[in-house]
Amino acid sequence: MKLSNEHTLLLQFAREMAENSSNVKNEVTQEINWEYMIELARQKRVYPMFYHYIKENIPIEYRELYDKTYQDHVEKVKFLIQEMKELTQQTSNDKIIMIFLKGIVLSNILYGDSFTRHVGDVDTLINQSDIEYIDHMLRSNGYIQLASVDGKVEETPFPILKSWSHHEYFGYHKKMQNGRTVELEVQRFLHQTVKNEFIGCFLEATQVITIDNIDIMTLDQPHTFLAICENAYYNAETANLPSLAEYIDIYNYIKKYNPDWDEIKELAVKYNILTEMNYVFKAFSSIYPQFLDQEIIDKFNNKRDNTKKVFLQWKDTFINRLFLYDFNRYQIEIFKMRKAFAYSGENDSYKTPHQVKKLNEVQLMDINAYKELHIEKYNSTLHYLTAYDNENLYFYFSFNNQFFAEGKETHLLIDFIDRDVHSDLFYKHEICINCDKLDGYTMFTSNIKMVENWVCPVTSSKDARTQKFKSVLIERDNIKIMEVKIKLDDIGIEPDSGFSMLAYNVSIDEKVYSNVKHKIASHIHNFNTSANLPVLKIG
Repeated sequence: MKLSNEHTLLLQFAREMAENSSNVKNEVTQEINWEYMIELARQKRVYPMFYHYIKENIPIEYRELYDKTYQDHVEKVKFLIQEMKELTQQTSNDKIIMIFLKGIVLSNILYGDSFTRHVGDVDTLINQSDIEYIDHMLRSNGYIQLASVDGKVEETPFPILKSWSHHEYFGYHKKMQNGRTVELEVQRFLHQTVKNEFIGCFLEATQVITIDNIDIMTLDQPHTFLAICENAYYNAETANLPSLAEYIDIYNYIKKYNPDWDEIKELAVKYNILTEMNYVFKAFSSIYPQFLDQEIIDKFNNKRDNTKKVFLQWKDTFINRLFLYDFNRYQIEIFKMRKAFAYSGENDSYKTPHQVKKLNEVQLMDINAYKELHIEKYNSTLHYLTAYDNENLYFYFSFNNQFFAEGKETHLLIDFIDRDVHSDLFYKHEICINCDKLDGYTMFTSNIKMVENWVCPVTSSKDARTQKFKSVLIERDNIKIMEVKIKLDDIGIEPDSGFSMLAYNVSIDEKVYSNVKHKIASHIHNFNTSANLPVLKIG
């Protein structure tokens, strides 16, 4: 596939806008689908900038549409600024940190006004210890928190994270008198990249900027740049889609502030994002060739990165990924790369897999022989053992843990990573066990979806086939062991054909509220950075 005329025009705009040029080539605009063009510019989050670039060349029959879309953006920015003012005044009075990111503040920092950048919602960064106060403050000011799970949306009675390890809480929404809705995102980390011990330094690295005569707290200049780059990395190297706006922002930040690259590198090392920055700069250079000296890009090349993070090795160019991939294709390409990693020597567990013993060779009551899965939420450990015979693979789970308490609605999941590295699947088989009732199902699926960086089978897919089963609870000497039996044929294992390698994941889902579940433990703790995917050697 090659870039369409609309893609070419958007790329031309990005390069010329950076140079303050508006030399729109007539031969490019003659063959433009103007309805698709506006959607593409919005999708890539550059519409307000693109509108000013292209408005003199918009055919007369489309000018009203383009003008109205821009005016809607202006009106949205105005009422969001008013809401930011009210939030700032209240948190300032109570000495609570609420840092505004992206959108309007970044537009002011980079472009000197509130309207140049695309604005979706209001993004904030808070100290996690303040969430109860902030939740109460927001609800007192007309906000509600809405949790969206499997297509169902419902209001929550207390602040809930999107998942146990997620950087964001479910979004807060407020209906305005003019019929518009304010959407507020409250985050405690910068995705899965800057968190825990590092995020406190970000919360202290602030500056105050003035927007419409009100002082707004945001990140200082170096940390603003790191946040732009981190967001660009997250979107381009996970199951999201890369955003053209972020690379235009990077260009304009560098051009306007001429950063001290030694300082930026020092901060990148401090926050352990050196390699991520290198990836972003290489992608940036494909849009803006020769703008960044190779010496600067190489400065962020962490050849001795021993963090055990996994970085994707794309075969396609960044420009193609930016313009030619849709969300599903991006997911599938990532799945294929992750599978190739899981079943290769790059995966430590593939080089030294866990040898599954024959059923008659295991000692069920010897907990010391069990593998471990840490459960951070309860500072506890799940113990489990694997075994096999001529027909079945067995998982034995120790049930002497507080998170298996009656009524907690806890589910154990065993997922097997598809061994066909060329297929569109990641997990091919899933076993789900209701720990209250000791029953569950096995799912064989030819479809998958990505939910907040977790790979999930599509339970509602007509292509999925499910099979119910009942687990066995073994009790001996006050020890409870749950047995889960899986047919080898069902997971594509032939024990008589030599040994088989099978990458897998064990995880625990816990009900938080209504339909909201959190994955409170998983071997693949973060799908995008796990460098050690567990592997069984059977046979």
